[in-house]
Amino acid sequence: MILSGCQRRHPSPVYFLSPGEGEIRLCVKLGSKEDSGCPFFYPSLKDGLHEKVIRGDPGRVTVAGVEGLLFVDLLRPERNVDILRAILSNTVTVFGVMDPQVEIVDELTGFSWGTVDRLPSIREGMVIGMINRPGGLAPVKALYRAMNGAMEYFSRRGISIENVEKLAEESLERATKILRLQGVYPVNLTRSGILNLPRILNLGYSMEIEVPAPWYTDLVEAISPFVQDPMQSELLFLVIGDRSDVETSLDEAERAGFPTFLVGKVLEKGNNIKVKKNNT
Repeated sequence: MILSGCQRRHPSPVYFLSPGEGEIRLCVKLGSKEDSGCPFFYPSLKDGLHEKVIRGDPGRVTVAGVEGLLFVDLLRPERNVDILRAILSNTVTVFGVMDPQVEIVDELTGFSWGTVDRLPSIREGMVIGMINRPGGLAPVKALYRAMNGAMEYFSRRGISIENVEKLAEESLERATKILRLQGVYPVNLTRSGILNLPRILNLGYSMEIEVPAPWYTDLVEAISPFVQDPMQSELLFLVIGDRSDVETSLDEAERAGFPTFLVGKVLEKGNNIKVKKNNT
């Protein structure tokens, strides 16, 4: 099940406290109505307002995040807590947090936090890498659509549901992986996707990016009439930095089972984002 009510196209919220800075109060609002006092709303049959106070470190930068499940594993429901833990952990570990603290709320959302020596920065001439291909959730969405009465639709297209289930299992297993990166500036596209890259990459520099072809092109095309974002993946990050640091991060991601790509470069200061599609 893809939680369409939770698919707001903004990046996952991340907050920072400088060394010696006091504290930050995070919150999650569960239920059917938003709360003006809490910026993170997660639609749910459960109702409640949950808060977490994260205190700063006297000598290190504190990184904190809040997120929720973006999709549910119906093949192995017991895996959902592992998927959520990975989503929360990755929110901060991609910034260099090695030992993240994670607090799960109602097995739906939660908080994560930790510390780093310093935050990464961006400058002209850096390269851009991508961890994973777009479209990684296509078999998951196709399988759930088939389970809800669309079996014949996929059969007419020559798509084997047995193969779709195998690919969905692979995608959901990848969703449990935690990335521990160092020395790169991460851009989390797992929630926001690649459809709004120019807005998401409003980081003060012009950039050129060539997005790789999606996983499972036939499935992406098949589910396009039914879903909000057929290009959504179980995990998707851009990493920006010096070539050696980016390549080290891509190697780390490949060891975790993700395909990786060098996709672009940082140009001069500005806001011109050029996005091209690659068919390979």
